[in-house]
Amino acid sequence: MKLLSVRVARSVWLFPTDYLNPNGSSVIPVIEGVIDRYSFLVRPSLTEVFSSENTGLELKAGTFITQDNMPVHVSLSVYRDGMVADTQSSTKDTDLFLEDVLTFLSDSFDMVPYSELPINRTYLSEIHFTLNQTPDFFSNLTDSFIENSSSYIDSDKLGEFQFMGFWLATDPGLSNNPSSIRVERVIDVPFNENRYFSSGQIKTSEHIELLEGLETVDCQPK
Repeated sequence: MKLLSVRVARSVWLFPTDYLNPNGSSVIPVIEGVIDRYSFLVRPSLTEVFSSENTGLELKAGTFITQDNMPVHVSLSVYRDGMVADTQSSTKDTDLFLEDVLTFLSDSFDMVPYSELPINRTYLSEIHFTLNQTPDFFSNLTDSFIENSSSYIDSDKLGEFQFMGFWLATDPGLSNNPSSIRVERVIDVPFNENRYFSSGQIKTSEHIELLEGLETVDCQPK
């Protein structure tokens, strides 16, 4: 497997954000401080933030310096029920960014430390990658269907049907927050390039480890 890009590395920290500010102090200096600290280029006006129609604070095109001293693009959204942040490097970096934001709020504006908050963390990882070979572990289940489907097209001109991907999910009847993992060929790219896209509610490092398993012996043609 070769990693081509991390399209999204999202960390979602769910908690009542009102808990950050039990004293009810003005959040205007807080918002301005966060914008300045991470140099957000896309930010709403304060009038927009405090309008009755507004549901949250959304800041985009900021910069965060990682532990490896690498500047990464970040976005940050703050809602009543939590905070959402994106990078294009890894969910580890995204978590560190949110930790830095909340530590800054605590140190500079006397807000509640994030270690004292009831945070529930979830993730979204979206990755583009290539494989040396198309995984073959599903062939016994799909070969006959692919063969039958190909009979309905002019395979001399269009080529035979091939497997495009798969989608695994947990039962939505058992959870209010079901999870899924999707792996599929990149649309409009020749099959022989073996370029794929994958999305899942999983940390970036775990996602890559999972996708690397597609090139194990069990997943390749016999």
